[in-house]
Amino acid sequence: CESLTQIIIPNSITSIPDNAFFGCDSLTTVMIPQSVTLIGASAFNQCFKIKAITIPNSVLSIGERCFYRCKALTEITLPMMLTTIKKETFSGCSKLKQIILPQLLQSIDHHAFAECSSLQQVFVPMSLGSIGHNCFAKCKSLKSIVIPHYVHKIGKNAFPEWCVVNKR
Repeated sequence: CESLTQIIIPNSITSIPDNAFFGCDSLTTVMIPQSVTLIGASAFNQCFKIKAITIPNSVLSIGERCFYRCKALTEITLPMMLTTIKKETFSGCSKLKQIILPQLLQSIDHHAFAECSSLQQVFVPMSLGSIGHNCFAKCKSLKSIVIPHYVHKIGKNAFPEWCVVNKR
């Protein structure tokens, strides 16, 4: 898939399998239809040129490392019904500047946003209950974050040492 630049997934597809587009380094555009309910692990891992992606609200699960090292990714829209962001899902997305987490999100697994060095803003919903270890490690642009007082578990080194964490 080295020369693949665009993917328009047909409406007949309900899931994107694990490793489906792993390492498609020329891929810039992905269109996912409302028929998709699951995106597998590492499905877009190391697709270095994807800049933006909208994941439809029909998607209920996104696999671990799905967008790992998508270095050009600056913008992502997550589905409203997503309850978990799995391990390393966005790790290494070094140009991602902000993330609005879904209102029903309950947990963020370890290293989910690690090494997102341009990440400046994270909008955290009141539903969030746990944040995994090293979740925002090496996010050198993240200076502060406000988390709900409902968060009952925060893993070791979840935030960079310079990041001010406030509870609301």
